[in-house]
Amino acid sequence: MNPSVYAPMVLFPTISWIAHFALPASHILLDPRITKPLEVHNIILPGPQKVHRKTIPFHHQKGETLFDLPLAVQHKWKREIGNALQTTYGKSAFFDYYRDEIHHLLTHSDTLGDLCFNTISFSLRYLQLDQTIAIMTPDDAYPQTYPLPYYRHFEPYYQVFGSTLGFIPDLPVYDILCNMGPEAGAFIIRNPPLT
Repeated sequence: MNPSVYAPMVLFPTISWIAHFALPASHILLDPRITKPLEVHNIILPGPQKVHRKTIPFHHQKGETLFDLPLAVQHKWKREIGNALQTTYGKSAFFDYYRDEIHHLLTHSDTLGDLCFNTISFSLRYLQLDQTIAIMTPDDAYPQTYPLPYYRHFEPYYQVFGSTLGFIPDLPVYDILCNMGPEAGAFIIRNPPLT
């Protein structure tokens, strides 16, 4: 493995993010800069008929990083996302194992940067990957861009709504965790996505 890579901060990394940034590295330096348009505050959830996008609201403040964007406190978004996760994954084999910690991540993060960092850490830990993560500082040489391909070809695994939606290849890591549990990380390593 390479000693370190630079990676964009994301909210619940997808399988392609894990394959592209985590698998080849032992240490990941996360880029906290705000990018435009800001897409990092969306959660993707498959439903019985279509894929839904839930938005996490935050307060716009002046600043340069995701840690300068405080999450909305007096808002029903936490309950809505919790209900959506329950609806999507409540009958999956492993949702009960992760539900409380995902709820804790959503309710105990103060900024969008905190939430992204915490969900990346959660994902790496439960995929049983050994990578360490840290936030880049202004002293680091920030990359200009992060080429992150969208992987369309990935070894299918069971998904809750696969019978109606077909296999969706690049969902956030919580999808493969809720459906495969402790085997998810080994599955990704054995079946790297193909571009």
